[in-house]
Amino acid sequence: QSIMEVQGRGGVGVKARSLVALYLSSLEEHPVLTKALTSSAIAALGDVLSQVVVRYGRSPKPPFTPRSTLAYAGFGFVVSGPLTHYLFQFLEAIVPRQTKLPNLRKVVIDRLFFAPPYLLALFYTVALLEGKSHADAWRQVKSLYLSALLKNWVVWGVSQYINIRFVPLKYRVLFANMVALLWNVYIALLRRAGQRSS
Repeated sequence: QSIMEVQGRGGVGVKARSLVALYLSSLEEHPVLTKALTSSAIAALGDVLSQVVVRYGRSPKPPFTPRSTLAYAGFGFVVSGPLTHYLFQFLEAIVPRQTKLPNLRKVVIDRLFFAPPYLLALFYTVALLEGKSHADAWRQVKSLYLSALLKNWVVWGVSQYINIRFVPLKYRVLFANMVALLWNVYIALLRRAGQRSS
């Protein structure tokens, strides 16, 4: 191993630690804005990945749609990040630690009362931001919402229990965003499949 290689790897490690330190500092000083930006970036990345998957192996390849990516990014910034920040705080406030099975209760409240309207807002709002009419957006909601909600309860029920049970409060939105990356790919693929069949 050359000195240059060791220094290069060390430089990458230092940069990574600097980025983590910057994120943690931002999380302390501007928690809502930091979570909004993180949610926006991950939502956009999920849409980009879904478009890559859709284009793979197809000829002719469907055009890349940056407006869709911007729609997901906008929803992540304005809705997902800030809303989930306050959601986790709300759950901590209404379910005392001394309650029997507090973590399970939080997950049940989250999935039964938060997930249905949130998923509805995601489908409808993103469709409008993509330029669809109210009628087209609502048609997509009616055709995709129920199946997506049932899968949401399974995937997010498990991941949110892990999140609430083991992850410190200030990092829960970040953990949820990591799960959301794969979930957003699924949602974007589901919506595109629905658009092709409609």
